[in-house]
Amino acid sequence: MLPCSPGPQTLAQLRGHSNYLAVMEALDPAVRTCSLAQAMRGSALIGNIAGVLALLDAGVPATSSDLEAALISVQPGGLAAARLLFDAGARLAHVH
Repeated sequence: MLPCSPGPQTLAQLRGHSNYLAVMEALDPAVRTCSLAQAMRGSALIGNIAGVLALLDAGVPATSSDLEAALISVQPGGLAAARLLFDAGARLAHVH
């Protein structure tokens, strides 16, 4: 047997809970855009070329300093990945 549906008071309490508010904040497009930009910068700084490329392909805008940081952090063996990143950035520059 299923429990009774929560009443309006219970739902109001849940909607006021910090966990609920944190999830709603994460779903806010303005916050999400900021988080994605931070993910782009972080990926660039640690040389996560695949991460940067995935974010670019997903449409996350990158600044030239993000792309520069990613290129600088690439190890010599990762020049092919750097070229992919450069090409992806160039493609996006033409789209925007």
